[in-house]
Amino acid sequence: MREGLERIINISLNKHQWMQASLPIRDGGLGLRRLSSLASSDYLASAACTLELQSAILTKCTTVPDAYFEEVMASRHDTLPAVIDPPPVKQRAWADLQ
Repeated sequence: MREGLERIINISLNKHQWMQASLPIRDGGLGLRRLSSLASSDYLASAACTLELQSAILTKCTTVPDAYFEEVMASRHDTLPAVIDPPPVKQRAWADLQ
């Protein structure tokens, strides 16, 4: 993404400039977020958003808990409130909890 931006604007960005460009727009950046910084928030929002649908579809099935969801929640334990009920369904809400 950085290389693409540099080609478009025809300027090489130093580390500091790239860090600012990768900030969200509301924080003065260009919103060019790194995938690694969004992956867990995107996954948690998607899982929370489809939770009701999953329950409706799988009511008669024996289900196992979503191990990856639990793993991501555990890895973010230090940054999350003790109880999140209901879990946010928007990526931005999860990202704001980081």
